[in-house]
Amino acid sequence: STKRDLLLSVRQPRAAPGFGTSAILYVREPHVLDRYATHEWAETPARMLGPLLVRSLEDADGFSAIVQDPNGLPVDLRLDAEIVFLRQNFLTRPSVVEFAMRVQLIDVRNRRMLASRYIEFAEPATSDDAGGGVAAANAAVARTLTQVVSFCVDATADVHPSRQQLR
Repeated sequence: STKRDLLLSVRQPRAAPGFGTSAILYVREPHVLDRYATHEWAETPARMLGPLLVRSLEDADGFSAIVQDPNGLPVDLRLDAEIVFLRQNFLTRPSVVEFAMRVQLIDVRNRRMLASRYIEFAEPATSDDAGGGVAAANAAVARTLTQVVSFCVDATADVHPSRQQLR
């Protein structure tokens, strides 16, 4: 990948209604979300996703810097992300974890959306319980992060920084 002199801000991801919880959610009948009684995420998935997005984008090395909280820095681009759903689906056997995210890349300087993408994966669970669901969720998130990085790099291929370089 080619590193460009672009400062990318990653906004704290949001979650669609019903998915902004630390409960590990599953579906046993269509359109009905349930939660495991004794298992939950350490934090809401949306809050855990922010640092993972930052780290994945940093590892890709396609931008001069990635910041989660720009604190007034003049950023070039902003990535907005929303978890559409994260659930273990028991309507199939073995169960699958379904993870969907919507991402938007905003050109902050010109106040326009550069690109938007909907990414969805269904990952088979290794077992039909919370442990199998968590392992499958981790795999689905990893696959999604790879897609988000490619999306960001591809969508910014023709974007050039507006800041004057000091020489």
